[in-house]
Amino acid sequence: MRERLLVRHFLRRLLENDLISPEADRHDVLSLACAALISGSIGVTILIAERYQFSPLQQPGWTTVAALDDRFLFIGISMVVMALVAVAQWDAVSLDARDSAILGALPVPHGMLLRAKLAAIALFTVAFALALNAVPSVIYPVLLTSRLPISLLGVLALIPTHLGVTAASGAFGFLCVVAIREGLRLVAGERLFARLSTVAQGLLLVGLATTLLLLPHASRDVLQRWGARMDRVIPPMWFLGLQERLAGDLIDRLPRVYPPADAPNYDGIVQYELRQTHKYRSHRAGLDALAAAAVSSLGLAIFAAFGLSIWNGRRLPSAVHARSRPAGLAAKGLQGVGALLFRRHGAARAGYFFTLQTLGRSVPHRTSLVVAAALSLSILVLSTPALGALASSPTDIPLTALAIQPMVLLILAVAIRHAAALPADARASWIFRMSWTGHQPEYLLGVKVASLLWVLTPAIVLLLPADVATFGYALAAAHSVCGLMLAVVLVECAFFKYSKVPFAHAYESHGLGLGWSPIVLGVFLGLTYGFAAVERAALDSVWAVLWLLTSLGGIAIAVGWRGRASVPSVDWDDLPAQPTQRLSLSE
Repeated sequence: MRERLLVRHFLRRLLENDLISPEADRHDVLSLACAALISGSIGVTILIAERYQFSPLQQPGWTTVAALDDRFLFIGISMVVMALVAVAQWDAVSLDARDSAILGALPVPHGMLLRAKLAAIALFTVAFALALNAVPSVIYPVLLTSRLPISLLGVLALIPTHLGVTAASGAFGFLCVVAIREGLRLVAGERLFARLSTVAQGLLLVGLATTLLLLPHASRDVLQRWGARMDRVIPPMWFLGLQERLAGDLIDRLPRVYPPADAPNYDGIVQYELRQTHKYRSHRAGLDALAAAAVSSLGLAIFAAFGLSIWNGRRLPSAVHARSRPAGLAAKGLQGVGALLFRRHGAARAGYFFTLQTLGRSVPHRTSLVVAAALSLSILVLSTPALGALASSPTDIPLTALAIQPMVLLILAVAIRHAAALPADARASWIFRMSWTGHQPEYLLGVKVASLLWVLTPAIVLLLPADVATFGYALAAAHSVCGLMLAVVLVECAFFKYSKVPFAHAYESHGLGLGWSPIVLGVFLGLTYGFAAVERAALDSVWAVLWLLTSLGGIAIAVGWRGRASVPSVDWDDLPAQPTQRLSLSE
C-alpha cells in the first residue's frame, strides 16, 4: 500500500508543476494537453495519409516505398517527442534533493523509495508512448490500405505492429535521455553535475527540438537518402527495419491490379510499379537486418537507464550548494554594461539584472529561449539553399535569404514575451509585492534593454557570417543594422501595454488555440517576407536605407510612448482565477 502511494506521488510529480502557478488547476492543463495531443495526432496522420486517398490507381509496390517515408516520420516523431518529454522532466526522472527533503525524513525504507521511483518512470514511459501513438496506429493503417485489395485480418495485423514499433521507439528515446543524465551524474559527481546539468539539458533540448522540426525534410525518400549509407547510425531506421520485419510482407505480397491494356499510359504505369517493387525488395534484406539493432538498442537503453538509476540511487542525494566564487569576465561585463546604462535609475537596473539572472538560471525561462533557438536553427538549415551564392546586386538577393533574420528576431521576441509571463519563483513573489515602489516603466525598460542586448543582438551577430557570404560586406552590414532597428521595434511591441511585472506575477496563459495555427503561420510569413521585400527595395540606395532606419526608429518610439502612456498601475491581486471561482462557487 505504501509503495503504491509512493508510485502515485512520483507519477503526479512527472505530470504536474506547482512552481509556475500554484493557483492553477493542473487537471485543466492535463486535459488540454491530452486533447491537443489527440487532435494534433489525428490531423498529422490525416495529412500524411492524404496522398493514398487521392491516388487514382494505388499499387502495392508504390505503397510499400511511400509507406517507408511515413513510417520513418512516425517513428522519428515518437522517438524525439518522448526524448523531449524526458528532457522536460530532467530533474523528476530520478531521486533528487527535493525528494530527499520531502520524503527522506519519513519512516520509509530507501529501497522502497527507489523501487517506487523506477516503477513510476516505467509506467510514465509506457503510458505516454502508447497515448502518443495510439490514434495514428489505428487511423494510418486504415487510410493506407483503404484502396488496396487487402483483407480485414491484414489491416488488423498492421495496427498492433505500428503501435508496438512506434511506442518502442518512443520508449527508446525517453530511456536514452535518462541514461545520458544518469551517466553524466555518475561520471561528474554530485557537485560538478549540479553545474553541468543545466548545460546538458539545454544542449539536448536544442538538438532534439531542431531534429523534430527537420524530421519532415529528413523523411523524404528514406531509401535513397539513408538506405545505403548511414542506415546503421540513424536510430529511426533501426525501428523501421523492425516494422518491415514484422509486417512488411502484408502489402508487398498483394496482387497487382493494372488498368486495361488499352488505357492511356498503360506501359508507363506498369513499368513504374515494377521499378518501385524492385526498389523495395532490393532494400528489404538490409531493412530486415536492422531489426536486430532495434531490439538490442532498446534492451541496452533499458539496462543503461535503470541500471544507472539504481546505482546512483543507492543513497538519497543531498542539496548541493555551489561555492561562492569571484565573478568571471562575462559576468563583470554584464554588470558593467548595466551599471553604465542605468547609473541613476535603480528600478531599470533591477529589471536589467533580474532579467539576465532569470533567463540564465531558471529552467522554464531557459526552455522558452532554447525552443526559440531550435526553431531558428531549423529555419536556417532549411533555408541554406538560398544562402552562400554571392549576389551581384540587391535585386538578385533571394527574398528567403533576407527573411531569415526577421523570422529569427520575431521568434525570439515571442519567446521573451512568453518567458516574461513566467514567474522566476512563484513562492517568492511576495518579495516583489513588499518592496515594489511603483516604477513599472523604468523596471520594464531594464527588461527590454537586457532582452535586446543579450538575446536579439547576439542572434544578429551569429547570422552575420552567412549574410556576408550571400550579400557581401556592405549589404550585410546594412542588413544587420536594419535587423537591429527591427529588434528594437519587436521588443517594444512584445511589451506593449504590459501591465504586470515581468518574471514576478503568477503565470496566466493568454495563448491562442491550435485552431489559430494556420492564421498565426500566415501572419508570421506575411510580416517577415513583407519586411524582407521592403528591405530589398531599400538596399538599392543609401538614402532608402536611412529612410527605412528612420521609419523603424519612429515606429519604436511611437509604440513605446503609446504603451507607457496607457499602462495602469500594477495590481498584485490580479491572479489567475481559482478553480472554485471558475465554477462560480466563490460567493
